[in-house]
Amino acid sequence: MQNTPLLWARPLWKTVLPGTHDSGAYNLSLERVPAGCRDAPDIIPATVVQPFATAQSKTLVLQLAGGIRYFDIRPVLHNNDFYLYHDCIGSQPFSTELDHIADFLSQEGPELVILKVGAFCSFDDSVHARFVKLLNDKIGRWLYKGSTDGLLARPMGELMVPTANVFLIYGDDYIVSHPTPGFLRTLPINGDYSNTTDVNAMWADQRTKLRKDSTPSNLFMLNWTLTFRSDHWMDDATYYSLHNISKAASRNLGNFINETYNSTPNTNYQMNILSVDFFEETKNGDELGSGL
Repeated sequence: MQNTPLLWARPLWKTVLPGTHDSGAYNLSLERVPAGCRDAPDIIPATVVQPFATAQSKTLVLQLAGGIRYFDIRPVLHNNDFYLYHDCIGSQPFSTELDHIADFLSQEGPELVILKVGAFCSFDDSVHARFVKLLNDKIGRWLYKGSTDGLLARPMGELMVPTANVFLIYGDDYIVSHPTPGFLRTLPINGDYSNTTDVNAMWADQRTKLRKDSTPSNLFMLNWTLTFRSDHWMDDATYYSLHNISKAASRNLGNFINETYNSTPNTNYQMNILSVDFFEETKNGDELGSGL
């Protein structure tokens, strides 16, 4: 970001940030989260669930190094420590990831990173207090504590200095009753996933949502992700992993961007966050165009 001067003058709502969906769902273990936090039916064994739940192949810091600036974080308390999860529990403590992120931020100049924390699993008041302390201890010095007034219209250069800044979007109700500096209650983001395994259906759905929900008063997240339905867990070898079906989405992202921006002169549509699975493959697809 610091090496892209044109970016500094752009307002946040006119900026596009690469993001990952289920950012912590890499190298998942074979331990499942408690039943209340699961997506797959309880009767499905972890060995079957894991390939369906794995959404990334890189750690958070490698995602940062690869250009990702929006992260979808889902914490769980497990064995008295915090981990990230997506039905299955991650293989390394979240504190380790935060240490690596802190190392990255300390070596970089002006940057803007958005961490969206949600889908809390096995939390209560005391657990939440521990989690807040962990975040503050590890990355508190980079949490954005400035004014949120007119945030989307402010130039990126103002939001990235004097050091790297982390926008912590933290929608849990604990923050309403216990306001915490650096924990942003909300950031107006529109967009939702398509809930389909069909890339054409996803394309049409996301195009409709972009045209409907892209405005200067909010950020728009393009959810370029394909999602399993419950009837896909066991019935078809075509759906043996999320990685497998994500390839169709990866191949077509560039085409979608080209259609949106290059084929529609003077378009008013604005994508702000591109949320994808297996982010590194979106630049290697056979059909990727110049729109990226």
